[in-house]
Amino acid sequence: MRAPLFHRLALYLLLIVYLAVRFWRLTDSCLWFDEIFSVHAAEHSWPGLFSFVARDIIHPPLFYALLKMWITIGGESVFWLRLLPVLLSFIAVIPFLLLCRAVGLQRATTLFAFLFFAVNGPLIKYSQEVRMYSLLMCLALFSIWLFVRWQREEKGIVPLTIINILLVYTHYAGWLIVGTEFLAVVLFRRDLLKRFCIISVVLIVTFLPWFLAVSRTATGSGLAQNISWVERPGVGLLFQFLLNLCEPFYAPVSSIDPVSVYRVAIPILLLCALAAIVFAARERQTESHRSIDTLWLLATVPVVLLFVASWIFPYSIWGSRHLIVVFPLFSILFASSVAALKIDWLRTSTITLVLLFIGYGFVLQIQRPVQPQVWCSWEQLAPRIEQNGQPQKLYVFEDLIAYQFWFATRGRSDLQIVKVNGVPDMVEDKAYFLPRGFDDVKIISVGEITGDHFWVAFRDMKWDERHPPLNLLLDRGYKLGQPETIDAGGLKAFLVEIRQ
Repeated sequence: MRAPLFHRLALYLLLIVYLAVRFWRLTDSCLWFDEIFSVHAAEHSWPGLFSFVARDIIHPPLFYALLKMWITIGGESVFWLRLLPVLLSFIAVIPFLLLCRAVGLQRATTLFAFLFFAVNGPLIKYSQEVRMYSLLMCLALFSIWLFVRWQREEKGIVPLTIINILLVYTHYAGWLIVGTEFLAVVLFRRDLLKRFCIISVVLIVTFLPWFLAVSRTATGSGLAQNISWVERPGVGLLFQFLLNLCEPFYAPVSSIDPVSVYRVAIPILLLCALAAIVFAARERQTESHRSIDTLWLLATVPVVLLFVASWIFPYSIWGSRHLIVVFPLFSILFASSVAALKIDWLRTSTITLVLLFIGYGFVLQIQRPVQPQVWCSWEQLAPRIEQNGQPQKLYVFEDLIAYQFWFATRGRSDLQIVKVNGVPDMVEDKAYFLPRGFDDVKIISVGEITGDHFWVAFRDMKWDERHPPLNLLLDRGYKLGQPETIDAGGLKAFLVEIRQ
């Protein structure tokens, strides 16, 4: 079989793999908190959407606007909603392959890079979430490809400008890419600096309306409510990020899941790191090598900037999902480093070992059972609150539960959801909070719990009447009904009918 035909067939096979792993288990889990926020935003009117998202502060509106149009076309089934990020992740293949060509990768190296890209666990995870990360990655790849082409051929400045405007309106992390492109011009092509400054001015001017909209609507605790819980990056988080770059198929779903399949990710990381060190020590002789050097800059500087900013700013902004823009770049860099190994047996052995560990990671993933998530329990429990024509009241004690219950029952006019603050010995996850300006859930203090009949929803490791909120209700003379219980990954979700 001729080599071009073989490479073409291999590319088609990888495209099938790329799509298959993104459709795999796509609807096994319900929408989680952040996905609900996306749908909630998209359900607003157009003016209401922009106002609602601006109050949230931390994300620009482009993805929510796109999602609104997507819902208008196909509705709100979980499959249809998650099909949008899957589609965006598939479109991202186009600039990825164009970028491989632009930096001069051989066909075999391109296939190896695409394999890394296709099977990366975090990329698969974020391609299945109704969030902006697939769009962010897609636009970032278009931006970087257009930038590399512009550097080499000095054409395409208008599409680069348009893509960068869309990029920064998708996520603030888009500015990391724009800033790194500016640095690349300063270091490698100062003759283009004036034109890139024009691009930067256009970006700032077009982004100014959104900046002003956020400034006008930002109230209350500001960014503290959004990100004060985010951990500042140290050695552990950096190592976790490096593992994520090489992790085939697996990504943690919740905070209690292992951060990595270490016996798979660590060997792949070591093999790629050693190849990269050897590549870095080589003398740069060709235009392709210089393009790869530019790619190293575009991949590493955003990581450094986010790390430094997370220590300088009042709150950490570190997050692997914000760095999704660099994951495809590292796929190209790892593949090119391995392919550049001069000793044939060493190169062949490295590629073989990487393929074997990727296969091992796939075997482990298909054997891993689907774990029920506790946030899906509230959607299952919601129909069990009786609908007898009488007004019903549900007390919850976490914003996470309140929002999930509200979303599951938002068509019911007979049910009032009340969030209770200040319950002794109950610790709430600060990563989740009700949207600003959202008043469909009433918020009260613990002393304001009243009524002869209501429902209570909470989560705990087990049913224990000595734990809150049950002990609080018993102390006030209430009688507990038979709990509805769902076991979800070590935690239990409870829905209980309460009477005086």
